[in-house]
Amino acid sequence: MIKSGSTHLFLLIKSLSKGEKRFFKRWSQLYASGRNNKYIRLFDAIDRQDANDEQKLLKNHKDISYGKQFPVLKNYLYGQLLKCMDHYHQSSHSEVRSLLHKVEFLVDKGLYSSCEKILRKAKLKAEQYNMPHYALELFRPWEKTLIAQRNDVEGMKRLLQEEQKTTDQLLRSREYQTLENQMYVYYLQSHGKRVKSIVRQAKKILQHKLMKHPEKNNLFEDKINFHWIYYSFYQISRDIPNSYLRAKSMLQLFHQSPEKCPLHVSLYLRIINNFLMSCIQLRKHEEIPQCLSDMREIKNLVRPNTETAKTYFFRYANHSVLYYLETGKYEAGRDAVEEIVTESKQYQKKLNDLERSALYVNLALFYWGLNDLHKCLDWINKIHSQVTVFVRDDLKLFLDVFFIIAHYEARHYELVLSLVRAARRQLKKKELSYQTESLMLQFFPRIIKASSNEEKIALFTELKNQLIPLAKNPTEKQSFDYFDYLGWVESKIQKRSFAEIVREKAKYLEVS
Repeated sequence: MIKSGSTHLFLLIKSLSKGEKRFFKRWSQLYASGRNNKYIRLFDAIDRQDANDEQKLLKNHKDISYGKQFPVLKNYLYGQLLKCMDHYHQSSHSEVRSLLHKVEFLVDKGLYSSCEKILRKAKLKAEQYNMPHYALELFRPWEKTLIAQRNDVEGMKRLLQEEQKTTDQLLRSREYQTLENQMYVYYLQSHGKRVKSIVRQAKKILQHKLMKHPEKNNLFEDKINFHWIYYSFYQISRDIPNSYLRAKSMLQLFHQSPEKCPLHVSLYLRIINNFLMSCIQLRKHEEIPQCLSDMREIKNLVRPNTETAKTYFFRYANHSVLYYLETGKYEAGRDAVEEIVTESKQYQKKLNDLERSALYVNLALFYWGLNDLHKCLDWINKIHSQVTVFVRDDLKLFLDVFFIIAHYEARHYELVLSLVRAARRQLKKKELSYQTESLMLQFFPRIIKASSNEEKIALFTELKNQLIPLAKNPTEKQSFDYFDYLGWVESKIQKRSFAEIVREKAKYLEVS
């Protein structure tokens, strides 16, 4: 039951698409008196609100409030909405459940012969969708009763064999899921640090009997779980080449069984996301366009106005922009990125702070590469105004430094000095020791004071020589993953565009 004053009903109504709202109105007319029905009028009243305000709603719609009955009306509407959406969104699970209900009804009525066809269909669907838990429900007295009616001894033996096989499959799948969950715990513990004890503990999972005989995996889902466990381990141990191979193996499983994509859209998106991350880390840029094309092909499998749709947009958009950043193909990506910017408006409020900051940073960097400082600064300002919580100090500090670099290029020197002082205060207050960012903060007051081009070139050359050893330092690597400081410095020394430097570097790294 939802509580009076809670936002659950408001958020549910606001999450519905136009199509879902239309279906609810039509569906409601079958069970109520249409517009005159109180809960329909409550639905319309809440739908018209921009923000959840029950006091205002009760004041303006006294005819539907009914005083103390208002919470009851809200709960009823909430339940009706969920029931209606269950009808609207027919999934593989609801399809099998519906068949099971029909079988149960016909058996209860003693119409055994009538339910045999439905029972066979239910079993085929359960096998097709890999739902052993539903298949086991089919081994209830329903099928046994049908066999007993025919006095079919061989049929009973066959049923027992099927039941045992399904039980074994279910136990195997659950054991894989348990191993995957255990490895995920270690993965979470390893975030932001490399602890040898965690790697040792995680490695024990790989010694499990299920991990030694992958050839015994008949189910698609078990094969995916097998590779996923290894993928997670290699992420924990920072073994990117093997992470890449495991992600690629999982993608190949989907490509070999394309009928599985509609059943596991979210999983497929996660695997593509992980594969793309590995490609970027290993600079396998040539594999990225095809992978992004594969993502576009499954867009029609994603229901609009859902969490999966938001996740799809973020991952596709972020990796598309990253591809142009990593390869320096800024001009080639201009139109595609403009489309992403347009589409981002409908997801702006749905992205969480981490997603919003990641995408906006990459968009700022993209426009930086195009030398469009106005749009670059605009996206940085959006981060400052729309991101309320930074979960990582290093990301927040990078944004501060990049903001300073952008304003330096725009020749806002007084603002640069003010931003440098603020960033230094944050470093001191939080007792953070980031050498790269500290070096950059020391550099800007000096370069602003430089009076000649020769003096500026000398300062940039000095900065380059200081940055080179930091770029090789494992503890400083994250800073250079966020932004190509050396590429920017080189562009100033050689008086060439940043984009040109990035393209040259990308080609060199791909060849080497």
